[in-house]
Parts: sequence; structure tokens; C-alpha cells
Amino acid sequence: MRQSTGSPHKVSGAEDVLGEVEEVGESIEENIEENMDELPHTMKWVYTTCELKDKELLRRWAEQALREGWAFCVQLPPTPLTSYYQWQGQMHQSAEAGVIFKTTAAHVRQLVAWLATVHPYDTPGIWVFDAQIAHPGYYQWAVGGGEQLLS
Repeated sequence: MRQSTGSPHKVSGAEDVLGEVEEVGESIEENIEENMDELPHTMKWVYTTCELKDKELLRRWAEQALREGWAFCVQLPPTPLTSYYQWQGQMHQSAEAGVIFKTTAAHVRQLVAWLATVHPYDTPGIWVFDAQIAHPGYYQWAVGGGEQLLS
């Protein structure tokens, strides 16, 4: 087993960088506190999984959801996920891959309906989560379809 001896190198200006990070954090916290009642509650996360062998399918879903405008961002987390579940009276374990679609309330129904029709499972688990966005610039980017640069 290797023991940690600490880093012999010190990053120059590390205190300055940490100070800047702290200032940005405080600025965001102040913005959240000042605007909490006005924060948009229209963002949604849609999550589903499928068998690991179908990971390429998830990539194609991501591309189509972005092309159709049903999502402004899609994430494919590292795989595999190991799922344990009961199905038709039997205990199962399988390797799966997941996908997260970031979308708006205006597009969530279309996205979920489409996923239900293209999903390879007989009974797909498709979850929708409400997401509150605290950073106004990210919200503007999201409602703009993810096409504008973040400021």
C-alpha cells in the first residue's frame, strides 16, 4: 500500500484562485437569496435506463432529442450501472446504462411520450424530476434551446 507523503509542489497563486472562487460563490448565493421567489420552476430532468448492450441506442436518443428540440442538454453517465429488481416473480440483476435529458416543462410530455414508444423495455422506467435553476445565465441558455453561450 502506498502512503501519501503530501505534494512537494505548491500551485502558485492558489490562494488568489480560491479567493476568486469564494467571491463567485458568495455572489451566486446572494443572487439566489435575492431572487429565490422569482426563480423559474420550469426545468425538468427526465431519466431512464436500458440494458448496457443498448448504450449506443442512448447516444442516438440523445442526438435525436437535441435535434427535435425536446432537450437542451443530454448526459450519459459512466457505465455500467448494476440494477437489482424483481420482474415476473423472479429476482434479477443486470448491467444497464442511463441517460439524463435536461428539458423544459413545455417539452417534457413530448420527450416522455417519444421515449415510451422507442424504449426497448416492455415497462420502461422513465422518471421526471423538477429542477430549479439557480444561475440566471444557465436558465437563459436552457430556455434558448442551449444554443447561446453561457456568460
